[in-house]
Amino acid sequence: MEFKAVKNLRMKVQSETGQLHVSVPLNTSYATIERFVGSHTVWIDRQLEKNALHPKVARITDAELLVEAQQLAEYWQERLEVSASRIRLRKMKTRWGVCNINTRIITINSELKKYPERCLEYVIVHELAHLRVAAHKKEFWSVVESVLPDYKLFRAMLK
Repeated sequence: MEFKAVKNLRMKVQSETGQLHVSVPLNTSYATIERFVGSHTVWIDRQLEKNALHPKVARITDAELLVEAQQLAEYWQERLEVSASRIRLRKMKTRWGVCNINTRIITINSELKKYPERCLEYVIVHELAHLRVAAHKKEFWSVVESVLPDYKLFRAMLK
């Protein structure tokens, strides 16, 4: 906890350590701080859970990730009856995968090397499903769910 010249109480969970850091305005009572933190226990738990689900250390190298992605793509292309022309890796800031439906090239975010293999599998299925249904319509999600009924769990891990 840190008393600062701020207007509002703020808190964050340190992603590296899982420690809660609270910044509070000067002259704030401990009772007010306790109420504030106590009223945000669900949020705190969610942040800690996110940190546990998002490891910071890569479980494999980029080369190994590419091999895994290609093997998963081969497996799922058969089941979804689609065919990508190429699977490639690239570090991306805002997306886990991209499917260019014209060239049929699927690009996977290299940061997936820090997540469980099932997250990679979800992204592969998601991008391959775009080769059947371009937009995120109900039909698209039905395709994904038909082969990965628990896809929402892995999707949540990546948020």
